[in-house]
Order: sequence, then structure tokens, then C-alpha cells
Amino acid sequence: MTESSSPRQERYKRVEGLPAQYVQASFAWIGAGFALAFVLAVVSVLLPPTTVSTTLRIVAFSTTCVCAVAYMLAILLLRLQREREIQTGYTTLRKGFPDLDMVDPRTGVVLRRAGDPDLTPTQLHERLLEARRTMT
Repeated sequence: MTESSSPRQERYKRVEGLPAQYVQASFAWIGAGFALAFVLAVVSVLLPPTTVSTTLRIVAFSTTCVCAVAYMLAILLLRLQREREIQTGYTTLRKGFPDLDMVDPRTGVVLRRAGDPDLTPTQLHERLLEARRTMT
């Protein structure tokens, strides 16, 4: 790593709440739960009433609704947290903000300077390890 491409061991004080990167990662889990619950709800409607209990139908439809609401709340939380990070001058998101420093969500150490190109997965992994090793 050259001097200009290595992350400076400068830290940001994290803003309150979950880092935006963690909120964004929750979308996959919420989406998977929604898809599974939706499939169960559709199957429970298509099967004859003697095959599927009313309880299963209620659980499937309730879970679908809960996951839909959770997804909408996660979107709102992501927007809020992303704005907090931007106002502080950094982001924990991996893409989309080349004009901001990208920091490790755990340590606050800068991984990529504003204006630098996006990191490859290998570079990101190396810098995360370096940042966490220096913080212990």
C-alpha cells in the first residue's frame, strides 16, 4: 500500500444509533422474512380450509404485515442515520458517497478518504482488519 492509498488512522466520533451500513444490511433479512411469510400466506389461502388451520393463516398474514411495516421503518431509519452521518462529515455506507470519508462502523477509523476511488472488496477487507487491529 502506498502512503496516499493507506487509511490515515483518523477517527470520527460515531453519531447516535446504528450505523447506516448496519441498517442497510437489515433490509435483506426483513425482505427474506417478508417473502417467506407472503408465500405462506398465499399457500394458506390456496389450500382447502380443512388442510390449513386458521391459526396458520393468521400467523402468515400477521407476519407479512409486520415485515412490511419493519421494512418501511428501516427505510426511514436509514434515511435518518444517513443524514446524521453526512452532517458529521462521514459515511459508513460502501457506495454512493465519494465526497465523504468512509469509516469503519465499529471503530470510526477512516477507511477511504473523500474523493478517493471506491475500495475493492480485498482493499476494504485489508483496511477493516488494519483499523480494528490498531484499535485493540
